[in-house]
Amino acid sequence: GAYRALSQLKSEKIIDAIGIGVNETEMCFRFAEAGDFDCMILAGRYTLLEQSGLSDFFPLAIKKNIGVILAGVYNSGILAKGVNSNTTYDYGEIPSQVADKYFKIEKICLDFKIPIQAAALQFCNSNPAVSTMILGMDRPNQINQNLEFLNFEINNDFWLKLIEEGLIDSQSPITNNWMLGNKFATRLNSFSSNFSNNNVSTIDLINRAGKVNDLTDVDLNYPDHVTDDFKSTINCVKDNGLNI
Repeated sequence: GAYRALSQLKSEKIIDAIGIGVNETEMCFRFAEAGDFDCMILAGRYTLLEQSGLSDFFPLAIKKNIGVILAGVYNSGILAKGVNSNTTYDYGEIPSQVADKYFKIEKICLDFKIPIQAAALQFCNSNPAVSTMILGMDRPNQINQNLEFLNFEINNDFWLKLIEEGLIDSQSPITNNWMLGNKFATRLNSFSSNFSNNNVSTIDLINRAGKVNDLTDVDLNYPDHVTDDFKSTINCVKDNGLNI
């Protein structure tokens, strides 16, 4: 079919890349499993309001070096213009549960004095599988606005609050949950309880763990299922005597 023809064209160096564009992470996962794709456009399914594909599609995309191009990061405009009579969700009326989630996130944004647009962009951009974001803009000044939102300083406590309130998936990669200067956003003092869950991911451990001030005082006895990458990251922090 079409994929075989495109694959042949790529092998003959007539085209440089093969991709698809859909609005379902399940379809992205199925395509990624079935063929060799260079990029995929995913619209509206990985946003501040909705996170799907964290356990299957995104890990596979990273493994197969598929660049994920996120579209609809403002969820049909809700995350840019708010919930009102002029905004929709997936081209239709905004479901009550989506509106409710938006208002809860908006309140936390107001508490932290963070534009919800900045949170929306930086959340999406933090996923290591994401190579590009497509932003819908209808005015020239929105270019600079979006750049400002993308560079707006957001501290770790904001993201952790969203996780604690169950408003974003705890597996979601977040902007500052790795080393930034001399800060490392781990919460190691609750690792013992998290380790009992064999399905817990490295990102989930980092996001959910409790804060400590001196990592060198923490006894790190890892169970077998904890990844080597996670061990080496924590050990690097310990060896360099970094504090939160």
